[in-house]
Amino acid sequence: VAAADLKADRTCSVCQEIYTDPVTLPCGHNYCQVCIERHWAWQEGIDEDPSCPECRRYRRYRRRPELNRNLRLRNIVQSFLPHPEQEGALCTYCAPPVPAAKSCLTCEASLCARHVREHSRSVGHILMDSSILFNDTPCPTHQKPLGYYCREEEACICEDCVPEHGGHRVEKLDEGTEKIKEQLRILQGKLLTCLYNTVMYTDHL
Repeated sequence: VAAADLKADRTCSVCQEIYTDPVTLPCGHNYCQVCIERHWAWQEGIDEDPSCPECRRYRRYRRRPELNRNLRLRNIVQSFLPHPEQEGALCTYCAPPVPAAKSCLTCEASLCARHVREHSRSVGHILMDSSILFNDTPCPTHQKPLGYYCREEEACICEDCVPEHGGHRVEKLDEGTEKIKEQLRILQGKLLTCLYNTVMYTDHL
């Protein structure tokens, strides 16, 4: 229970990740600065007064309140983060960057846990463990390079593992990535054509 409480103390309730640039609201609740600003932007979009996500039913503000940086909480959180010499890949989309959990070979991007959940909606993208991708970790069973990808198990495997994945869709990492990139290029061309036709049609209305 103590470990769970400790994790909750350093986790933003909006993104469910460890705080980055934690700020404190007048009500005393803490959030990542980018998370609370996105929350308020969403509220403004639906013509709603800004509020605290945790006590929104009881406290609303006429305007965005001043955000106070919580330096003490930031220092506590940083003590739980890996030291620079221990860090691997960092999330491509987070600012400031946070450690990546997976890397997408299709997009050539590294993703934190939150962005992995969002990225999982993209069909056909190849995700693999960032530590394996950036540390050249060999196959734990055969100690050979991980040059293949099994789509059924969503795992990178070596050439000796391929026979063990009989009946699965196994392809070379380089070939699979290029195949998906070509499919995306074709789709992009079709979308641009549709956009052009839509603009031309609208201009003639």
